[in-house]
Formats: sequence, C-alpha cells, structure tokens
Amino acid sequence: MRILLKNVTKRYSRNIIGVRNVSIDIEGEAIVSILGPNGSGKSTILKLIAGLAKPSEGEVYVDSYRMPYERDKVATYMSAVIENPVPHSNKLSVRELLDFACKVKGLGMEDLREVVSLLNIEANLGKRLDELSKGLYKKVILACALMGRPRIILLDEPFEGLDMPTTFRLSEYLKELSKKSMIILATHSLHIASSLSDRVVLLRDGSIYREYGKEQLAEIIKRRRIVIETRSEIDVNKYVGTGVIEVKKIGDRIYEVLYDTRRELDVLKILASIDIVSIKEREEDLVQLYSDLYG
Repeated sequence: MRILLKNVTKRYSRNIIGVRNVSIDIEGEAIVSILGPNGSGKSTILKLIAGLAKPSEGEVYVDSYRMPYERDKVATYMSAVIENPVPHSNKLSVRELLDFACKVKGLGMEDLREVVSLLNIEANLGKRLDELSKGLYKKVILACALMGRPRIILLDEPFEGLDMPTTFRLSEYLKELSKKSMIILATHSLHIASSLSDRVVLLRDGSIYREYGKEQLAEIIKRRRIVIETRSEIDVNKYVGTGVIEVKKIGDRIYEVLYDTRRELDVLKILASIDIVSIKEREEDLVQLYSDLYG
C-alpha cells in the first residue's frame, strides 16, 4: 500500500488555495495524522487522496492508480469519511443503510455486527436516517466506512462529537486495524495525533510545516489539560493514577483534568467510566502547544 502526493496544489478560486506544493509519501500499515488548525488544508488533502477533488497542479497516487482518474480501481479497498457528515433527509432506516453497505461491499453479517457493536448503535437500527442527531448519524457513517476492515481508511475528525466510551473503543479498534491497514486521520487535536499516530504531518496555511514521529511529538506534548462536565459530582481522588496526574473541581460538576499524554489510552479508559456531559481542551493550552510545534 502506498499513497503519494507529488508537489500538489489545489486552488478553489484565484484567492482561495486549499493546499500549496504538498508532497507526502506514505507506505505500509500505519496510522498517519494530518494535523493542523481549522483551515490549514487537512480535509483538502483527504479529498485529493480519495479522488473527490482534482489537483490544480501536481499528481496524486493511491498505489499505482492516479487520482481522481482511476478512483474506481481503489474503491474496493479504500474507504473514507470526509468532513463532518450531517443528517440526510433519507427515509431509509439505519439497518437498511447498513445492510445496503454490507451487500455493496460483498460482506457478511459478521462484518456488520462488528461495527454495530463497536459504535454502539444496536438500539438505533430501526430509526430513520432523518431522525438521527449529528453525533448518531456520524456513528452510522463511520460504521459504513469501517465495515469489512478496508486496507486504506481516510477519516476526517473521526472522534469529534463521539461520547467517551465510543472514543475509547474506536481508538483501540483503529490501533488494531493499523496492523493490516493504512489509516489517515485529519485532525486538529494534538492529543489524538500524539496518542494514535505513528507519524504526524503538521500543516500550516495549506503547506507542510514539519513532520514528527510518535516519540518526537510525545516529547513536546507531555501533558494535557482538559475540562469535563459530569452529570453528577465525582470523587476527584478516585481517578488520580494510571496517567491522570490531577483532577481539580472548578465549578458545579465541572472538573479540570491534567494527565500524561503518553498514557492517553489508559486515560481514555478512565474517562470512559465517568458519565461525562461534555469535554473540551483549555484554549490557552492549545495556543501554547501549537506555538511549541510551530516554534
């Protein structure tokens, strides 16, 4: 498996450039994150790889197939979820869509059951697509994309809007898949990039600014601070340990959590055991971390 972008520029108009002179060469089984703030060109790169956008300059290859001209040649083993999906006005049920995806891919019921369990959508199979929330609709689209364990998987902000238990299960699943698949993640999240990726491509204003290996990025981002809101009060001392350095109450059912990013999956497992209403990164920490990366 190989993905190659050679001196690629994508112009949407005279004044709007998605990416500029980007060259990336990815080979073999791995998780590679395309990291950068909003508007840096992450989604554009995934669209170019998927054959959903045509480069204005340069060439894009998936294996030996030039994209988008030979997109049909890779359709059997490449799958993508690009940009946040929004609920469709389709009257199909969740089960009908998943059954259709299963038949199109030539898969069996075991493949379908695997992703339904992974994304915890069993209770929603009878719902119509136009009845789903954005978060639930995203789970369904992810299920379609991951079904059958494709050899190449492109995911744009896959964890955005997911609950903590699903986030933990999906993280573990992607790590397992990466033993036999190539997974490309587009994310603005430093902690996702540092915890899951074997390689990180950092973008800035549509161009590649720098590349990092997993250990290099972890060394820069040793600690992360997040703020969680829970449905009920929690014992802050109960959750300290196994990567969690400190839990501090800062409001009514609102807590600040400081943890070691090198123990990310252990921390996700702990957070998944808490009934969390919302979770967000401290804005000042994000600004500082990006400053360190770009520095």
